Amino acid sequence: MEWIGGTVGLRAIEEDDLDVIAAYLSDPLMAGLRGVDGDRNGPMSRSDLRKRIEDWARPQHGLALAVDRGEVMVGHVRIDLWWDALCPHLDIVVAPDHRRRGYGSEAGRILLKYVFTETIAHTAQMRTPDWNLAGIEFARTLGFLEAGSARRTGVRDGAYHDDIFFDQLRIEWEERHRADSR
Repeated sequence: MEWIGGTVGLRAIEEDDLDVIAAYLSDPLMAGLRGVDGDRNGPMSRSDLRKRIEDWARPQHGLALAVDRGEVMVGHVRIDLWWDALCPHLDIVVAPDHRRRGYGSEAGRILLKYVFTETIAHTAQMRTPDWNLAGIEFARTLGFLEAGSARRTGVRDGAYHDDIFFDQLRIEWEERHRADSR
């Protein structure tokens, strides 16, 4: 499996990366978008975030990888197997300073290729809060379709918000991949 794209590459997360990830996840812009258990719209300390990141390394939880652009770490991706290896949950997180440059899209394409060519997964899942319009468009750009929602999963700016769930079937990815390679 090739973990390198045109502008980014995926690699194992090293000990030195934990503080980098905790730093960008603690940015107020990341509230509700961190992809960590218990993430709400409020601040999280770097030490609490670091504990949660360290938990990703357990093989039964899936796979966590750094997203690098050259020598600079711009984000991370996760394949979370919390429910079932046949339908893993994907997190694709780009640090606020590196957003809107295509790094997340490229990392997502590499991750989807891995999930659908190297694992037993028949579907991949993602979720985002309904207020994250960029995240909704991002999921759709990667080929995910809206699969439903969970109502009132959190509060932001004094109002309830929903979580929107997306999925992509292996057969859908294969059809699009065939069409793209023509």
